[in-house]
Amino acid sequence: MDDSAASVPLPDVVLRRLGLSGVVAVHPVTVGLTNRCWQVETGRRGHLFVKQSLGAEPEQIRRQHQAVRALHERGLPVAAPLATPDGRTLVEAAGGLFALYPWVEGRHLPGWVMSPGQARALGGQLARVHHELAQVLPSSTPETPAAADRNAALRAVDAFLPLAARKPDRDAFDRFVLACLPGRRALLEAARPPRPPSLPEPGAAGWIHGDLHTANVLWHGGRIAAVLDFDALTTRAYAHEVVRSVMLLFPSRDRRGLATTQAAAFVAGYRALSPLSDRQLADAAEFLWWQRACDLRHLERHYRRHDRTRDHLFAMDSLLLSWWSGHPEQVANVLVGA
Repeated sequence: MDDSAASVPLPDVVLRRLGLSGVVAVHPVTVGLTNRCWQVETGRRGHLFVKQSLGAEPEQIRRQHQAVRALHERGLPVAAPLATPDGRTLVEAAGGLFALYPWVEGRHLPGWVMSPGQARALGGQLARVHHELAQVLPSSTPETPAAADRNAALRAVDAFLPLAARKPDRDAFDRFVLACLPGRRALLEAARPPRPPSLPEPGAAGWIHGDLHTANVLWHGGRIAAVLDFDALTTRAYAHEVVRSVMLLFPSRDRRGLATTQAAAFVAGYRALSPLSDRQLADAAEFLWWQRACDLRHLERHYRRHDRTRDHLFAMDSLLLSWWSGHPEQVANVLVGA
């Protein structure tokens, strides 16, 4: 989001439409980049959570709400949207789309802090999410994305390098870009594009969470308190989500590698409940590496739109990609449990 959540108040009309009275305080929640969120303290109902969805259509949000409420009813630790007095979970007011959730106590754990047992439990929880989503949502043909365009990525490298070089007030981010992009160009020129994704084996694709990262999991007392934010709910190969989750959840503390013990435990926890073949995981890793190597969209935000909110993501992703490119055998060992 381009503006700080701290600078955007929660309109009173939204509180009324959500059926909230006796509000004592409203505090912005600044974790996350996609939506606007607030903690609402009430006298009667305690703490609650209000989320304004940005960039999503009402029907898409309602489908997400339906899925998450069904998961909650089936006993999964998720934060299900609460109904308003007139029975709706989505309120359109003040030019936006708002929903009310219970406030879940907990904290976000970086993957390198998790114990192997916690990482394994999280992998198992993702398998349960996949299984239960398949029970509560209609079957749908999984999305098979096209491989990223190497030529477009190379053109982007050639566009952003001079933009960074010409800045008279070059800062640390510009210097990082200037140091990083020549290596990215070399990677792209030398790498073999992945094979086109084949159709997943029966049962190896379906509805997925879509964005399982540290900020979307709450822990309390050493256990998973809630899996959050199903905004990216979609249909894909399960192996794709497993590998992508590994890369989002388990970078090492300095982002120059993987927390391999925890990452391997996560994959093992998933595979214990929902088997995936070594080949499926290897293909997903190859495909995701290529997508990451070609991904320069955060530089588009920075240099074209003057939006710096994703600068840290570009830096972190670039560091991990550099390590991954030099240590493919370690990634392979994590995925197959070697």
